[in-house]
Amino acid sequence: MTRTYTDFLLAATGSEPYAVGAAAVLPCYWLYAAVGSALTEKARDAGLDPHPYGDWLATYDAPDFQLATERARDIVDRAAKTADPATRKRMRDAFMRACELELRFFAEPVRRAGARSFAVASTHRVV
Repeated sequence: MTRTYTDFLLAATGSEPYAVGAAAVLPCYWLYAAVGSALTEKARDAGLDPHPYGDWLATYDAPDFQLATERARDIVDRAAKTADPATRKRMRDAFMRACELELRFFAEPVRRAGARSFAVASTHRVV
């Protein structure tokens, strides 16, 4: 899964117009900023101090990263305003594909854990 995603990003940023490449990387910024903020808030509300992933959360909830995400969104918005309709469609397609790959990236460990749980459970006989 990781290779599929990185291959997609390399192709989008290396062989597509700038606007398409920018749209392809935007979900990475946006998702991590949103997840970092949401999980940090939930951890604080739950009184999890220190949180086991506190350093990771702090990175993506940090004001500098949130600002970088806003800048990335602005860059893509400006690129879309000056792009022709065909390029805007390619931008939208690249953005949506990156969103799909981000979801698959995050789902992969859960899928693998479920497969392992099933494999372990299936080796035990109920008497």
